Amino acid sequence: MPKINFISDSNIIIHNASFDVGFINSELRKCEKVELNEKCIIDTLALAKKQFIGQSVSLDALCKKFNLDISHREIHGAIKDAQLLAQVYLELIGGKQTTLEFNSTKIFSDYGPELTHINVEGLYKNNEKRAKKNTFLNVLDNELHETNIKQIPNSIWSKLKC
Repeated sequence: MPKINFISDSNIIIHNASFDVGFINSELRKCEKVELNEKCIIDTLALAKKQFIGQSVSLDALCKKFNLDISHREIHGAIKDAQLLAQVYLELIGGKQTTLEFNSTKIFSDYGPELTHINVEGLYKNNEKRAKKNTFLNVLDNELHETNIKQIPNSIWSKLKC
């Protein structure tokens, strides 16, 4: 039986996986595809139950716990829920990285004197840019990707100049 190419062996993040996986695997069997490997499934419901013992861990409840905006979510929808679940998952595994500090020399001082005197700018200043590989890109997917990146609050991507 062939695998689903776009999933391959990637991890799949699902809220309440025990409910959804049965339906998904049933449909995969009908299409003569390999069922989802349970080792590749991350169940955010199970993660949340361990972290918030005895509390409500529905997707809505977790969004409220993590102060995620659900005002635009009037009904359950696959895309909206997937976007919210991605944010919830990041919070469940330790939270989003909102700032990065590269100016602190304290970071390097623990590694010994050889790292405290590195001129980081000099390391990259004279390096030539690598040649771009031939990549086939779906223009609509790329536009959707760029639109989604612009919607990320405090995104590091908006600070980069390419």
